[in-house]
Amino acid sequence: MIVVEVDNNSIKVEGYPVNDLLESLNSLPTCDSIQLIVDRNMDHGKIINIMQIIKKSNCENISIQAV
Repeated sequence: MIVVEVDNNSIKVEGYPVNDLLESLNSLPTCDSIQLIVDRNMDHGKIINIMQIIKKSNCENISIQAV
């Protein structure tokens, strides 16, 4: 499981900040599932955009947790 953390200021994959989420996910050897952790105060539209990027990377199994 790959952990992606998103807030209004940053995106992290496995705890490391990334500038390009799609490129970062595509560089991983496997991506069976994603645990998406989002700031509950984020704009919902931004969360949808992040989910679309994740789907483009062929990581189809997405679990979402708002903190």
